[in-house]
Amino acid sequence: MTGPCEVLLTVVSVWVLLGCGAWAEREGLRHGVPASFAAATFLVAASRGRQPRRAANRDAGVWLLGIAAGSCSAISLTLLVLRLGLELGMEPPRARADRPRDTPGVVSMLVLAPAFEELLYRERLPDALRRLPVALRAVVSSALFAVPHAEPWRVLGTFWIGLLLAAVHRATGSVALCIAVHAGLNLGALVGVTPAGVALPTVLGGLAFAAAVRRARAAGRGPEDGP
Repeated sequence: MTGPCEVLLTVVSVWVLLGCGAWAEREGLRHGVPASFAAATFLVAASRGRQPRRAANRDAGVWLLGIAAGSCSAISLTLLVLRLGLELGMEPPRARADRPRDTPGVVSMLVLAPAFEELLYRERLPDALRRLPVALRAVVSSALFAVPHAEPWRVLGTFWIGLLLAAVHRATGSVALCIAVHAGLNLGALVGVTPAGVALPTVLGGLAFAAAVRRARAAGRGPEDGP
């Protein structure tokens, strides 16, 4: 277990790295953002320390179901956030054309970001805030997860995704499932799914979520759990 000061220092350090990466790209340095994501992943992994071994984190089925759940749920979650934002009086979002297309950008979006963000915001930060009530831990960690995204619509969306992933981690104890769902959501955003035929992906996403949570919880009771 780590204290809140140490983990909050890690959070701030990650924010500084991400800010440096964004600044570097604005100044014309190619791959500044992917480099900052790689540095953030190394920092979080190096400061994580020894963690209990969980069978669910090494279960390929948990990873595959998590990615499927996130990918299929991306459009329905996007529409939900859109409806919520409009109800709150936010200006309609502008169409975005900044999805990464080069290999470093795609790796950052599908591998590095889900890894360091889930290890930090779903595993380490809630543990450091363990004196707080469970619901408040989820709100605080989700808010800190959302802040670096800066743009209002992204902040709103990542905040609600953070709450969803906090619930997944609370239900299963599997950070691997959180990483997989996060990667799946990013994959759905990268592909650019449209609202056409949203019902079927939503149903499939719900079924994949249920199966992933059930499998992760079952694996968490397996003999490989422990320090």
